[in-house]
Amino acid sequence: MLKRILSGAVGISLIIVVLCLSSTVPVIVDIAVALVCAIAVGEFTHATGSLKLLQISVPSIAFAFIYPMLMTYNIFTVVWYAYTAIMLSMMIFFHKTISFKEFAYTYSMSLIITISL
Repeated sequence: MLKRILSGAVGISLIIVVLCLSSTVPVIVDIAVALVCAIAVGEFTHATGSLKLLQISVPSIAFAFIYPMLMTYNIFTVVWYAYTAIMLSMMIFFHKTISFKEFAYTYSMSLIITISL
């Protein structure tokens, strides 16, 4: 219980710091959201067992980190297309080690998590 209270206190204090700095350094919010997205996608790949498949987990976590930072600059569609092309090529080249189920879970959930945040 103490561990949860401490992690909650640290999380709330980090959110307050990010919100206070957002007026002077607006990119700090993008970085904070990108970190949260990357951690969330990393946790999802770990929970589904796809983390061991580096061919699909590394591009997914990288996409989750890069995409929110580029939303401000309106070039996020290029990253989305590149991510889709990379994931499809990984599916083609590593079809013996990656099942379609793992690919579909990782691809769809990384998009859902990242775009919703």
